[in-house]
Amino acid sequence: MTAPPYLKKSQSGVYLKIKVAAKSSRNAIVGVAGDRIKVAVRAAPQNGEANEAVVEVLAEFFEVKKSRCVITTGHTSSLKTVFIEGDVFVENLEF
Repeated sequence: MTAPPYLKKSQSGVYLKIKVAAKSSRNAIVGVAGDRIKVAVRAAPQNGEANEAVVEVLAEFFEVKKSRCVITTGHTSSLKTVFIEGDVFVENLEF
């Protein structure tokens, strides 16, 4: 079974390609947009507030500590790559 385009596994965790919708009405994973997971956050994209909210949403969804979620690319863009360290269950993800 091939991995979805938004997911890349590594030996130490997984990389997720995401698209962030800042200033939304809620904090949640809302689905898939093209080759990325769409993450909605209430925070504005200023002073790293939206990035913090993204990490919180993903950590809660995957049930890991926030310190295990790191934005690796796209710090100032709505298109980001996030690394989640550790053994994360990602098979059959549904959003």
